[in-house]
Amino acid sequence: MHVTRHSGRDSARTFRILLNACLAAALSLAAACASITLESQPPAGFDLSGAWRLDEDASETLPARRALRARGGLLGIVLADFPVLRAREMRIEQGRDSMGIYYDGRNYRDVSWGTRRRGLWEVRAGWHEGDLVILSEAKDAEARERFILSPDGERLRLEVEVRSAGQDVALVRVFRRVQVPSISNAASASLRQIAMGDHCRARSRCARARLSPTSRYDSPR
Repeated sequence: MHVTRHSGRDSARTFRILLNACLAAALSLAAACASITLESQPPAGFDLSGAWRLDEDASETLPARRALRARGGLLGIVLADFPVLRAREMRIEQGRDSMGIYYDGRNYRDVSWGTRRRGLWEVRAGWHEGDLVILSEAKDAEARERFILSPDGERLRLEVEVRSAGQDVALVRVFRRVQVPSISNAASASLRQIAMGDHCRARSRCARARLSPTSRYDSPR
C-alpha cells in the first residue's frame, strides 16, 4: 500500500494559500465597496414603504448562533447588528432623505441617504444601478446590503454580505409585500426608544470585543 507523506513544508504552504485566499476575499469586498458611487435620489417608483413578509422557500437561512460561536472570532457579534438576517417580517417607512425599518415588531433601524457616522460604524447609503445599496465599515468588519425591488413593487430581494476578521457570511433574503394596518405614531415612537437602548447595548458588546470605535454603523436595531 502506498502512503503519501506530507511534510511540514507542505502544511505551511497550504496554510499560506488559505490565508492569502481569505485576505484576497476581504480586500475584494473592501475595494468593491469603495469603488461604488451611490446616488442620493431614488429611481422613479422605488418605494419600500409598507409591510413585508419573508418568503421562506426563496430565502437562505443564517447558521445557528451556536455554530457561529464555534467559528470563533467576532463574526457572531457583528452579525447581531443585522437583524434582517433572521427577520421574518419588516415594516418600512421611506421618506425623502431616509427610511426606518421595523424588524419583527421589535428592532428598529434608521437609514439616511449619504454618509453618516454612528457608534462603531460608518455607513454609506444610496442607489446604484437601480437598487438601494447600504455599505457599512468598521476597523475589523464590513458589510454590503443590496435591496432589489421587483418591477411590480411586490417582491424585495436582499443580498447581504458581512465580513469580519477573515470570516464571512453571505445570504439572500426574499420578502413579499403584504397588506397590514399602518403603525401608529405612538407605536413608532415606542419602537424607536427600544431601538436606542438596543443600540447602546450593541455598542457595549462590540467595545468589549475590541472592535474599533473609529467608524460607525447606522444601527439596524
